[in-house]
Amino acid sequence: VRIADKGALVQQANAVESLCHVDVLCLDKTGTLTANKIRLEQVTPLGAHAEGEVRRLLGIYARSVGAGNATSEAIAAACGGDGLRPCAGVPFSSARKWSALQFDTAPAIGTYVLGAPEMIRAALTGDAAWETDAQTMADSGHRVLLFAGTADGGLTVVDGEEP
Repeated sequence: VRIADKGALVQQANAVESLCHVDVLCLDKTGTLTANKIRLEQVTPLGAHAEGEVRRLLGIYARSVGAGNATSEAIAAACGGDGLRPCAGVPFSSARKWSALQFDTAPAIGTYVLGAPEMIRAALTGDAAWETDAQTMADSGHRVLLFAGTADGGLTVVDGEEP
């Protein structure tokens, strides 16, 4: 009852008793207790891109990342596909908030960037109407990532550069 006075929402009464034995409690950005699992919930293509094509490229990208992490594993599980050997890449860093891979072989020739929308937005051309939807999803507690790419083989990614 005292926990309800603090504004906590309890879904299972026995969870409160279990919390009596906790020394450290970690929460997501919305304050929700969650399982240590991440899953891809939605892919929203921008412009004229088909969802199937975006999922195919996302799957290739996720399976091609050298050191797998929870995010790339969740994307790979949801999108499938086989990995390719990238010819260049910039690994993800929490300071940079994006990663990039470049492929010179089919079926994914081009340069692709995956990361926080606010870090990639400046490098994009075209309509930014998607930003409102992305912010709405982020405000509701979802982790939103932007996946962008170009088939221009002349673009090279170098660690330390902007996307």
